[in-house]
Amino acid sequence: MGFSSDGLLVYGIDFGDLHPITTKFTATGEVDYDCGDEDEDDDAYFDFDDFVVEKFGGPINIGLVMHCSYEAPMYILGIKSSFSFASRGYPERLGSQVVADPTWRETLKGFCDRFDIPFSEPEWLLASLYG
Repeated sequence: MGFSSDGLLVYGIDFGDLHPITTKFTATGEVDYDCGDEDEDDDAYFDFDDFVVEKFGGPINIGLVMHCSYEAPMYILGIKSSFSFASRGYPERLGSQVVADPTWRETLKGFCDRFDIPFSEPEWLLASLYG
């Protein structure tokens, strides 16, 4: 079995190595390192789609993309309909679809506000996943 690298294009917010749902944030948006949760594997067992269905009663246009590598995961919270993936050796044609819908910013802001996730201005992010 070999390794591959995939390209990802997402309109969203980069959280680096902080999982936007399982990370505990303070009221000011800082990471709460004193939250008392010693289970470091929360991210590995968290299913974002199940979380969304449970909280919203069905799927919504918000998704979580893992990038970097499986051994050192990083996360982007983004608009699902903006997700574009390309596997090594198989380019994807995007044409004119790389345009942000004007409602996407407010969709992400509303989601972040509802779950006390620090909000920063979303943007187009080009990332990769190795593994």
